[in-house]
Amino acid sequence: MTVPIELPEGEANFVVKVTAATVLLSVVLHGVTAEPVARWFARHPRPGQPDTTPPSAA
Repeated sequence: MTVPIELPEGEANFVVKVTAATVLLSVVLHGVTAEPVARWFARHPRPGQPDTTPPSAA
């Protein structure tokens, strides 16, 4: 039979808050950086890969 392991209430609340903050910050940072990073990768193809940069409008 296994015995459940529980944190004291104060520590459990801290862990929940830190976890929620980490997830929220991760979502925000991924949202803010997704487009600039994708544009950078589009401008810098790996060697041996075709260039997929759209032609510039003149």
